[in-house]
Formats: sequence, C-alpha cells, structure tokens
Amino acid sequence: MPIYRFTVSLLTERRCLLATSLGLGLVLASSGGAQELSYNRDIRPILSKNCFACHGPDKAARKAKMRLDVPGKAETAPITERITSKDRREVMPPPNSGKSLTPAQIELLEAWASSGAAYEKHWAFDRPIRPRLPAGTAVPHPIDRFVRARLVAEGLEPSPPADRATLARRVHLDLLGLPPTPAEADAFVDDQRPDAYEKLVDRLLDSPRYGERWARRWLDLARYADTNGYEKDRNRTIWPYRDWVIRALNADMRFDQFTIEQLAGDMLPNATPSQRIATGFHRNTMLNEEGGIDPVEFRFHSMTDRVATTGTVFLGLTMGCAQCHTHKFDPITHEDYYEFMAFLDNADEPDYFIPDALKLAQHESDLAKAQDLVDQLPGKAQAARHGRVSVTLLSSTLRPSIRIHSSTVPWVSRIKTSSDVMRMNLFFGPIDPVSARPNPIGRLSADRCFPAIRERQATGRRGVQGHVLEEQVMADQLRHQRNR
Repeated sequence: MPIYRFTVSLLTERRCLLATSLGLGLVLASSGGAQELSYNRDIRPILSKNCFACHGPDKAARKAKMRLDVPGKAETAPITERITSKDRREVMPPPNSGKSLTPAQIELLEAWASSGAAYEKHWAFDRPIRPRLPAGTAVPHPIDRFVRARLVAEGLEPSPPADRATLARRVHLDLLGLPPTPAEADAFVDDQRPDAYEKLVDRLLDSPRYGERWARRWLDLARYADTNGYEKDRNRTIWPYRDWVIRALNADMRFDQFTIEQLAGDMLPNATPSQRIATGFHRNTMLNEEGGIDPVEFRFHSMTDRVATTGTVFLGLTMGCAQCHTHKFDPITHEDYYEFMAFLDNADEPDYFIPDALKLAQHESDLAKAQDLVDQLPGKAQAARHGRVSVTLLSSTLRPSIRIHSSTVPWVSRIKTSSDVMRMNLFFGPIDPVSARPNPIGRLSADRCFPAIRERQATGRRGVQGHVLEEQVMADQLRHQRNR
C-alpha cells in the first residue's frame, strides 16, 4: 500500500472527499446506499464520552462492577431502561456527572440493543476490510460509485463538472501545493485527449515537489523541528531525516517498509545509511540544554513523548492517557504503558555521521590546502630535522589540527596568540615514540603547554599527550614573510 498517494486514483475533482470518508470507516450497503449500524462508528463514541469513565477499562474507577467496553459484561435491557428513565436517581448518565444523552443518541443505543448489541474490537485493532462496491455500473470508477451511492442516499445530485482551468488549479494545489503556471494551465486546457487529466495527475505525482508537499503532514506527526526546543532552542542537524521522508514519498515506498525503517531501520540486516537515517523519527524529541537539569529526568520526558507519538501515529491510540493511570476509554492499562515504554527505552542514542562522497572529496581538498599552509610556516625545515609535521582535518572547513611527531618542537616556541590569524587545534603526539601509554597534560593554554612538555622531558616522565584547544595562533616570521 503506498504511503500518501491519496489522490492517485482521482479522476474527477470530487473523489478526494470520499477518500476521507472511507478512511473514517464509512461502510455503505450495496443495496440502496443505506448505512449499517456500526458499534465503532455509532455506539462506541457515545459510550466512551458518557459511560466509560465509570464503566470502562479502569478498574480503579469502575462502579457497580459493570463494564460497557467489552462484550458479555452487561445486560442491554437495564441499559436501555436507565438511559430512558425519568427518575433522577436512576437515569444514566447521572445528572451530577454533567453529561446527558441526546434523543438521537438514545435512539441509536436502543437500536443497537434491539439488534443484538453486537460489539466490535477497538477500531485500532481491527484489520481494514475492503468494503463491497455499491450496486450500479453507470459510474466506472469504484470511488465514484461510493460517492454516487452516498449522494443518492442523501437525496443529492452531483455538482456539475468543473471547467478545465479550475480542474488544473485544483489538482496542482492538491498534489504540489502550488498553482499551475499560466503555461501549464493553458497546456491542459488545450489538451483534448481523453486521458489528458490522467496524464496531468501522473506528471504531478512524478514531480519532486509532490514529496515536499505531502512530507509536511508526516513531519508534523513526527514533531520535526530544526531546533532543540526548551530555553536555548539551539539548532539541530536533523534535516537528513526530513529529506529521507521526502524521498520515501516520491519513491512510493510501501507503508510497512516506511514504518519498519523509522522504528528499527538500524536493526535491519546490513542496514544502509538511508535506513539508519530513517530512525531519526524518534530523535525529533525536544532536548533541554539548560544548566542544572537532570539528564535522567529529561530522558524520561523523551520516552513519554516517544510512547505518545508511536501510539498516535502508528497504532491509532491515545497511549499518553495511560501514563498516570489505566486509560479511561481505550483498552490500555497502566502496566501496558510502561511495558511499551521499556521497549522504546532499551536503546542508545549515538550520533550518526553520514558518509558523503562530496564532503569526503572536499575534505581531501581542504587537507591539501592545510598542508600547503603548514609548509609555509617558518622553522619548518628545523622542525623537520627533529621530527615530522603532518596535518589532520577535523571537519570539512579549514580547521586543521597539526600533529607533530617530534621529540623537540623548537619552532612552536615562537608561535604567539593573535586575533587576526587562523584558528588551529594543536595535538602533540607522544614525546617518546617508544612510550606504551600516553600521559595527557590536560587543557593548557599555548604559553603553558610547552614548558610543561619540557619539564616532563627533564624529569624523565615519558609519553606525553598534550591538547591545545582552538588557540588563535600565528608565527611572527610568517607575518614578516608575507610582508616581504
């Protein structure tokens, strides 16, 4: 089943209206178009709103040991008597509850009881069943047959067909979210082929703008944002997940695969980078970077967000209601909620560095440029006599780290800080190459780092690993050389 191509079968401008009705479980009888009584559609909403708080899943709140949410737990005769009673002490819902049934609702409940009080599982647990096509062959497309049957049942006539310019505008806005250009509208108006509309729809479905338009709906469900939220609301790098959703929609990925990759793409055999990126669905939770927070507390908040989102998006359930108590209306216990949370909580959250051929090529280019800069440093020849100088890039931008493999680094002592020169990270390798274990100096400024190295050399403490973090550095000789 494709994910969101709701309109792929739309041959007239009226059909998308029915697609929504079908999604809500509309069942039309094949004879005459009369609606059949449905527990989930007609009865459950009434009971859920007015009765389940006292006679539903929550045993702690249940009264009179009566359940109305499952079959076989209540007699229908007392129910109809209580909802039609004129005695304020007997009528249900009780007046002090602030709830009451309308005459139409009472009529529906009585009709349900007289027809045998058939129950249905919660609609979220029912497998969708393709409904029977209404009788009649005058309308060729199946969706139009449902529309026509409902119109007949309501005593209505179809609207007249839209003119071609209006139709072009409607389908462009529906599929791409953008109106057609004047040239596109004119081309459709002038196209007199019988399948002109179908060709227009196919062309729009093949447009990359289609995925961008319809991805917005899914990204809202996935609570996508480019910032972390909370007090600082800093930027986050999660746009690859957004692009994955767009590509999945444009590729017409099956919904089952769409679901699997977002919930467990990293657990698939030989998971691809794309499948790992898909798991960004559950990395869209807000992130609190405020000082003094308890990380465990906010991990819990992230988990509750993921439980609620998974329940709403994939299960069609309001699972968040069971966080504090057994659900009042849906069949979800307090224990069910935390068992589900434990399943989602059993995961690490590492950062994923996405391989990118273009960025790797840029990295190599930047590496060569950085090496050229190092080659221009004064004292390079002197440093080369004592060791070897190489450059390692930490990112795709020119922030080189200079790794110096040397027992002495005399040219470094001439580097001074300045505010108008390039930023470098300096990493000093072990002074003694034979040393088995590096001994970190710690975070030191440039003017303190080198004396510390020399002191450790003098005392025979071998294996020094020093880090100078993002110092503004330059060599005076380099400046003089530029002046020359």
